[in-house]
Amino acid sequence: MTRAATRLRIAQPALSQAIASLEAEVGFPLLERQARGVSLTASGEVFLAKARAAVSAADEAMLAAQSLARVVEGTITIGYAGLPPWQSYPELAEAFAAAYPDVEIATKELPFPTVPASSWLSEVDVTMVSPLRPDPLVWVEPLREEPRGVLVSREHRLAKRKSVAVADVVDETFIGLDSSCDPRWRGFWTMDDARGRAPKLVTMRPSAGTQERIGMIAGGQGITVVSLAHGAIIEAALPGVVAIPVHDLAPVMLSMLGRTDRLSPLIDGFREVARSLRAGN
Repeated sequence: MTRAATRLRIAQPALSQAIASLEAEVGFPLLERQARGVSLTASGEVFLAKARAAVSAADEAMLAAQSLARVVEGTITIGYAGLPPWQSYPELAEAFAAAYPDVEIATKELPFPTVPASSWLSEVDVTMVSPLRPDPLVWVEPLREEPRGVLVSREHRLAKRKSVAVADVVDETFIGLDSSCDPRWRGFWTMDDARGRAPKLVTMRPSAGTQERIGMIAGGQGITVVSLAHGAIIEAALPGVVAIPVHDLAPVMLSMLGRTDRLSPLIDGFREVARSLRAGN
Protein backbone atom coordinates (compact mmCIF):
# COMPACT_ATOMS: atom_id res chain seq x y z
CA MET A 1 0.00 0.00 0.00
CA THR A 2 2.89 2.35 0.78
CA ARG A 3 4.48 1.72 -2.62
CA ALA A 4 1.12 2.26 -4.37
CA ALA A 5 0.63 5.55 -2.51
CA THR A 6 4.12 6.67 -3.54
CA ARG A 7 3.38 5.91 -7.20
CA LEU A 8 0.13 7.87 -6.97
CA ARG A 9 1.86 10.70 -5.08
CA ILE A 10 -0.64 10.69 -2.25
CA ALA A 11 -0.38 9.85 1.43
CA GLN A 12 -0.88 6.20 2.36
CA PRO A 13 -3.80 6.93 4.74
CA ALA A 14 -5.56 8.85 1.95
CA LEU A 15 -5.19 5.84 -0.37
CA SER A 16 -6.55 3.46 2.26
CA GLN A 17 -9.52 5.77 2.82
CA ALA A 18 -10.22 5.99 -0.93
CA ILE A 19 -10.18 2.19 -1.25
CA ALA A 20 -12.48 1.83 1.76
CA SER A 21 -14.89 4.34 0.21
CA LEU A 22 -14.86 2.44 -3.11
CA GLU A 23 -15.50 -0.87 -1.36
CA ALA A 24 -18.43 0.70 0.47
CA GLU A 25 -19.79 2.04 -2.81
CA VAL A 26 -19.59 -1.25 -4.73
CA GLY A 27 -20.77 -3.30 -1.75
CA PHE A 28 -18.02 -5.92 -1.49
CA PRO A 29 -14.31 -6.18 -0.54
CA LEU A 30 -11.87 -5.50 -3.35
CA LEU A 31 -8.67 -6.25 -1.46
CA GLU A 32 -7.66 -8.98 0.94
CA ARG A 33 -5.26 -7.70 3.59
CA GLN A 34 -2.82 -10.25 4.98
CA ALA A 35 0.39 -10.16 6.99
CA ARG A 36 2.48 -10.73 3.85
CA GLY A 37 0.75 -8.00 1.85
CA VAL A 38 -2.40 -7.08 -0.02
CA SER A 39 -4.01 -9.00 -2.89
CA LEU A 40 -7.20 -8.71 -4.93
CA THR A 41 -10.23 -10.73 -3.93
CA ALA A 42 -11.94 -12.83 -6.61
CA SER A 43 -14.57 -10.12 -6.96
CA GLY A 44 -11.80 -7.52 -7.05
CA GLU A 45 -10.17 -9.29 -10.01
CA VAL A 46 -13.44 -9.08 -11.98
CA PHE A 47 -13.98 -5.47 -10.98
CA LEU A 48 -10.42 -4.53 -11.97
CA ALA A 49 -10.89 -5.87 -15.51
CA LYS A 50 -14.13 -3.92 -15.91
CA ALA A 51 -12.59 -0.78 -14.42
CA ARG A 52 -9.62 -0.93 -16.79
CA ALA A 53 -11.99 -1.30 -19.75
CA ALA A 54 -14.01 1.69 -18.55
CA VAL A 55 -10.92 3.87 -18.12
CA SER A 56 -9.67 2.82 -21.57
CA ALA A 57 -13.04 3.66 -23.11
CA ALA A 58 -13.03 7.06 -21.41
CA ASP A 59 -9.52 7.75 -22.73
CA GLU A 60 -10.59 6.69 -26.24
CA ALA A 61 -13.63 8.96 -26.07
CA MET A 62 -11.46 11.92 -25.05
CA LEU A 63 -9.00 11.26 -27.90
CA ALA A 64 -11.88 11.01 -30.38
CA ALA A 65 -13.26 14.31 -29.06
CA GLN A 66 -9.85 15.93 -29.52
CA SER A 67 -9.73 14.65 -33.10
CA LEU A 68 -13.20 16.06 -33.82
CA ALA A 69 -12.17 19.38 -32.26
CA ARG A 70 -9.22 19.55 -34.63
CA VAL A 71 -11.56 19.04 -37.58
CA VAL A 72 -13.83 21.86 -36.39
CA GLU A 73 -10.81 24.13 -36.00
CA GLY A 74 -9.51 23.16 -39.44
CA THR A 75 -6.42 21.27 -38.25
CA ILE A 76 -5.09 17.86 -39.27
CA THR A 77 -2.30 16.11 -37.37
CA ILE A 78 0.04 13.87 -39.34
CA GLY A 79 2.07 11.36 -37.34
CA TYR A 80 5.42 10.02 -38.43
CA ALA A 81 8.11 7.62 -37.20
CA GLY A 82 11.42 8.56 -38.77
CA LEU A 83 11.17 11.15 -41.53
CA PRO A 84 8.45 13.84 -41.30
CA PRO A 85 5.89 13.99 -44.15
CA TRP A 86 7.58 17.01 -45.76
CA GLN A 87 10.53 14.69 -46.44
CA SER A 88 8.94 11.26 -46.80
CA TYR A 89 6.24 12.36 -49.27
CA PRO A 90 6.59 16.09 -50.01
CA GLU A 91 4.29 15.93 -53.05
CA LEU A 92 1.35 14.83 -50.90
CA ALA A 93 1.94 17.41 -48.19
CA GLU A 94 2.29 20.20 -50.77
CA ALA A 95 -0.76 19.07 -52.80
CA PHE A 96 -2.93 18.94 -49.69
CA ALA A 97 -1.73 22.36 -48.54
CA ALA A 98 -2.59 23.75 -52.00
CA ALA A 99 -6.05 22.12 -52.05
CA TYR A 100 -6.87 23.18 -48.47
CA PRO A 101 -4.98 26.44 -47.89
CA ASP A 102 -7.02 27.30 -44.78
CA VAL A 103 -6.26 24.01 -43.03
CA GLU A 104 -3.43 23.95 -40.53
CA ILE A 105 -1.18 20.91 -40.84
CA ALA A 106 0.44 19.80 -37.58
CA THR A 107 2.96 16.98 -37.23
CA LYS A 108 3.72 14.67 -34.33
CA GLU A 109 6.64 12.27 -34.05
CA LEU A 110 5.47 8.81 -33.02
CA PRO A 111 7.39 5.94 -31.45
CA PHE A 112 7.97 2.86 -33.57
CA PRO A 113 4.63 1.18 -34.47
CA THR A 114 3.14 -1.19 -31.92
CA VAL A 115 0.21 -3.62 -31.96
CA PRO A 116 -2.62 -2.88 -32.37
CA ALA A 117 -2.09 -0.12 -34.91
CA SER A 118 -5.26 1.64 -33.74
CA SER A 119 -3.68 2.28 -30.33
CA TRP A 120 -0.46 3.48 -31.93
CA LEU A 121 -2.49 5.98 -33.99
CA SER A 122 -4.56 7.22 -31.05
CA GLU A 123 -3.04 10.72 -30.92
CA VAL A 124 -2.92 11.56 -34.65
CA ASP A 125 -5.33 11.76 -37.57
CA VAL A 126 -3.21 10.04 -40.23
CA THR A 127 0.28 8.70 -40.76
CA MET A 128 2.33 7.33 -43.66
CA VAL A 129 4.15 4.07 -43.11
CA SER A 130 5.28 0.78 -44.65
CA PRO A 131 2.95 -2.23 -44.07
CA LEU A 132 1.69 -3.02 -40.58
CA ARG A 133 -0.27 -5.97 -39.20
CA PRO A 134 -3.94 -5.50 -40.28
CA ASP A 135 -6.25 -3.90 -37.72
CA PRO A 136 -10.04 -3.78 -38.27
CA LEU A 137 -10.12 -0.35 -36.63
CA VAL A 138 -7.66 1.14 -39.12
CA TRP A 139 -8.28 2.18 -42.74
CA VAL A 140 -5.44 1.93 -45.26
CA GLU A 141 -4.94 4.12 -48.33
CA PRO A 142 -2.13 2.89 -50.64
CA LEU A 143 0.11 5.75 -51.77
CA ARG A 144 2.93 4.44 -53.92
CA GLU A 145 5.32 1.56 -54.40
CA GLU A 146 8.92 2.30 -53.53
CA PRO A 147 12.01 0.29 -54.53
CA ARG A 148 14.07 -0.98 -51.63
CA GLY A 149 17.72 -1.07 -50.79
CA VAL A 150 19.99 -1.46 -47.80
CA LEU A 151 21.55 1.25 -45.68
CA VAL A 152 25.15 0.44 -44.77
CA SER A 153 28.19 2.16 -43.32
CA ARG A 154 30.50 3.91 -45.79
CA GLU A 155 33.17 1.50 -44.55
CA HIS A 156 31.06 -1.57 -45.39
CA ARG A 157 32.48 -4.04 -47.91
CA LEU A 158 29.59 -3.34 -50.29
CA ALA A 159 29.53 0.44 -49.89
CA LYS A 160 31.01 1.17 -53.33
CA ARG A 161 28.62 -1.13 -55.22
CA LYS A 162 26.00 0.46 -57.49
CA SER A 163 23.52 -2.29 -56.59
CA VAL A 164 23.44 -5.65 -54.83
CA ALA A 165 21.31 -8.80 -54.81
CA VAL A 166 19.43 -10.34 -51.91
CA ALA A 167 22.04 -13.11 -51.79
CA ASP A 168 24.77 -10.50 -51.21
CA VAL A 169 23.23 -9.20 -47.99
CA VAL A 170 20.91 -11.89 -46.60
CA ASP A 171 23.58 -13.18 -44.19
CA GLU A 172 24.61 -9.73 -42.97
CA THR A 173 23.89 -8.64 -39.40
CA PHE A 174 20.76 -6.47 -39.38
CA ILE A 175 19.71 -3.86 -36.85
CA GLY A 176 16.86 -5.55 -35.01
CA LEU A 177 13.96 -3.73 -33.38
CA ASP A 178 12.39 -4.45 -30.02
CA SER A 179 9.75 -7.20 -29.90
CA SER A 180 7.14 -4.64 -28.84
CA CYS A 181 7.15 -3.24 -32.39
CA ASP A 182 4.60 -4.32 -34.98
CA PRO A 183 5.96 -7.67 -36.29
CA ARG A 184 5.21 -6.98 -39.96
CA TRP A 185 6.81 -3.54 -39.80
CA ARG A 186 9.75 -4.97 -37.87
CA GLY A 187 10.26 -7.63 -40.54
CA PHE A 188 10.44 -5.00 -43.29
CA TRP A 189 13.70 -3.65 -41.89
CA THR A 190 15.34 -7.09 -41.75
CA MET A 191 14.17 -8.26 -45.20
CA ASP A 192 12.09 -11.09 -43.72
CA ASP A 193 9.94 -11.41 -46.85
CA ALA A 194 12.99 -12.37 -48.93
CA ARG A 195 14.71 -14.88 -46.68
CA GLY A 196 14.04 -18.45 -45.65
CA ARG A 197 15.80 -18.26 -42.30
CA ALA A 198 15.96 -16.01 -39.30
CA PRO A 199 18.21 -12.96 -39.68
CA LYS A 200 21.34 -12.30 -37.67
CA LEU A 201 20.49 -9.38 -35.44
CA VAL A 202 22.00 -6.81 -33.16
CA THR A 203 18.97 -5.52 -31.26
CA MET A 204 18.41 -1.91 -30.28
CA ARG A 205 17.38 -0.78 -26.82
CA PRO A 206 13.57 -0.75 -26.41
CA SER A 207 13.57 3.04 -26.00
CA ALA A 208 15.90 3.70 -28.95
CA GLY A 209 14.72 5.60 -32.01
CA THR A 210 15.63 6.32 -35.61
CA GLN A 211 18.73 8.36 -34.79
CA GLU A 212 20.26 5.59 -32.71
CA ARG A 213 19.53 3.02 -35.42
CA ILE A 214 21.29 5.13 -38.06
CA GLY A 215 24.17 5.72 -35.64
CA MET A 216 24.59 1.96 -35.21
CA ILE A 217 24.67 1.53 -38.99
CA ALA A 218 27.23 4.32 -39.43
CA GLY A 219 29.33 2.62 -36.74
CA GLY A 220 29.34 -0.66 -38.65
CA GLN A 221 27.26 -2.61 -36.14
CA GLY A 222 24.73 -3.75 -38.73
CA ILE A 223 22.65 -2.81 -41.77
CA THR A 224 18.96 -2.25 -42.44
CA VAL A 225 16.51 -2.34 -45.32
CA VAL A 226 15.22 1.05 -46.43
CA SER A 227 13.04 2.47 -49.17
CA LEU A 228 15.42 4.10 -51.65
CA ALA A 229 13.50 7.39 -51.48
CA HIS A 230 14.16 7.58 -47.75
CA GLY A 231 17.65 6.18 -48.16
CA ALA A 232 18.65 8.99 -50.50
CA ILE A 233 17.47 11.60 -47.97
CA ILE A 234 19.34 9.91 -45.12
CA GLU A 235 22.50 9.51 -47.19
CA ALA A 236 22.46 13.19 -48.16
CA ALA A 237 22.04 14.27 -44.54
CA LEU A 238 24.46 11.82 -42.94
CA PRO A 239 27.77 11.23 -44.74
CA GLY A 240 28.54 8.12 -42.69
CA VAL A 241 25.98 5.89 -44.44
CA VAL A 242 25.23 4.75 -47.99
CA ALA A 243 21.95 3.52 -49.53
CA ILE A 244 22.44 0.71 -52.06
CA PRO A 245 19.62 -0.63 -54.29
CA VAL A 246 18.79 -4.34 -53.93
CA HIS A 247 17.76 -5.11 -57.51
CA ASP A 248 15.89 -8.37 -56.83
CA LEU A 249 14.04 -7.22 -53.71
CA ALA A 250 10.33 -6.52 -54.24
CA PRO A 251 9.22 -2.89 -53.75
CA VAL A 252 7.35 -1.85 -50.62
CA MET A 253 3.94 -0.17 -50.60
CA LEU A 254 3.91 3.09 -48.69
CA SER A 255 0.42 3.65 -47.29
CA MET A 256 -1.57 6.26 -45.40
CA LEU A 257 -3.31 5.00 -42.26
CA GLY A 258 -5.90 6.35 -39.87
CA ARG A 259 -8.50 5.17 -37.41
CA THR A 260 -11.94 4.33 -38.78
CA ASP A 261 -13.61 6.07 -35.83
CA ARG A 262 -11.85 9.36 -36.63
CA LEU A 263 -12.96 9.75 -40.25
CA SER A 264 -14.13 13.25 -41.17
CA PRO A 265 -14.63 15.38 -44.30
CA LEU A 266 -11.15 16.80 -43.75
CA ILE A 267 -9.50 13.38 -43.59
CA ASP A 268 -11.58 12.24 -46.58
CA GLY A 269 -10.19 15.24 -48.45
CA PHE A 270 -6.64 14.26 -47.53
CA ARG A 271 -7.29 10.74 -48.83
CA GLU A 272 -8.76 12.12 -52.05
CA VAL A 273 -5.67 14.24 -52.67
CA ALA A 274 -3.56 11.09 -52.15
CA ARG A 275 -5.69 9.13 -54.64
CA SER A 276 -5.34 11.89 -57.23
CA LEU A 277 -1.57 11.88 -56.87
CA ARG A 278 -1.42 8.12 -57.19
CA ALA A 279 -3.66 8.18 -60.29
CA GLY A 280 -1.38 10.81 -61.80
CA ASN A 281 1.62 8.58 -61.28
